[in-house]
Parts: sequence; C-alpha cells; structure tokens
Amino acid sequence: MDSKGLLETLVYLDRDFVAAAYEALKGHAPLTQVTRNEGKNAGATIPFFTAGLSATETRTFTVSTFGMLTELLPEFEKYPLLAAPPLPAKSASRIGWIAGELSVFKVVVKERSKQHDQLTRVSSVGTYDPVKGSETYFAVRSAGGTLKLALITTPDYFTSGLGALLRLYETVLEQVSIPVRALVRVYGATSSFQEWIGVPLLIHERAGDA
Repeated sequence: MDSKGLLETLVYLDRDFVAAAYEALKGHAPLTQVTRNEGKNAGATIPFFTAGLSATETRTFTVSTFGMLTELLPEFEKYPLLAAPPLPAKSASRIGWIAGELSVFKVVVKERSKQHDQLTRVSSVGTYDPVKGSETYFAVRSAGGTLKLALITTPDYFTSGLGALLRLYETVLEQVSIPVRALVRVYGATSSFQEWIGVPLLIHERAGDA
C-alpha cells in the first residue's frame, strides 16, 4: 500500500508503538527530555518512592508519526496472520494481523444475567432484573467468524473522530460494520463471550472482499 492509500484508509494508529518501533527497527534515536512532576503531597523531606512524584518522558523525532509509519509498514507486514485460537494456553502476548469487521458492542451486567448486543437496544420489558453496570467497546471479528477480538482502545489514537462511535451507541447509530485489517497485540485473556482481548496497534480500512 502506498502512502496516499494508507492515509485515506487509516482508522487507528498507536503513536507510542510506532515511535518505539521506529527507534528500535530504524536506529533513529530521538531527542529525549525527562521531566519530574511533584504532586501536592510531595515534599523535600519525603522519600522519593512515597512522595507522589512522577516522571514524564518527551521524545522528539525529526519525522512525523505518519512518516515513521510509511517507513515501518514493510516491517509490520512481516507479522503473521492470527489464527484461531491466536495463543496457546498460558503463553505470552502475540502480535499479528486480522482481517475482519470492526463493530461496536455493548455488555449489560444485571443482577441475574448478562446481555451482549451489537447495536441492539436493551429492552426494559420482562422480569425485573436491575442493571448493575454496562460497557461499550470495539471488537473485530474475522471474515469467517472463527476469531473474535474485544479491543482495548485509546480514544486519541482514532483518526477523524471515529472514537466517537462509542458515544453514539443506542442514539444515532443504526449499524457499524467497517471492513478492516488490523495489527493487534493479543493477550492470553478472554471475555465472558469467548472473545480474545487485544490492543490494536494499527487499523486501516480494506476492500470488502479483500
């Protein structure tokens, strides 16, 4: 895929991962500045590890994140296609590609049950079963439905405000089904609905039949 095609189809990009990969794979070290921040409970006489202090690292490259991605994409393409199941039992996380549909799901936890919906409004009719909590999230399901990934996403990493789709659930949205290809780090954990837990590193749209 050329730079123009990538720009037009980019959905999600983990900028921290790209910056770290650029440094590790291309050998371009950034200018780095570490800043110490003191919390309101910090004091000169309090030991460092209990003082409420934190450190922020700022890295500066001479190339943009998108420029880094363009250079790194051939390296990223070397990651394998994830199969089902993506991990053996009790193994470390794995990075790989999945081609499928990006959708929005919602889990409603009640006192007596759990409800898992894809853009389906929860009905209040029926046996009294108070709602204890709910969670809306993105998920990718492979074309054949054999692999399902529940995604832990960072709103700022979505392009063109696509992260707002979660807020529009049950109000404006009728359906979300975006054909995508995603580079994901999958962990050895599953949801209550047999979805593997993954953190997306790169998501771009693909042709529906690709």
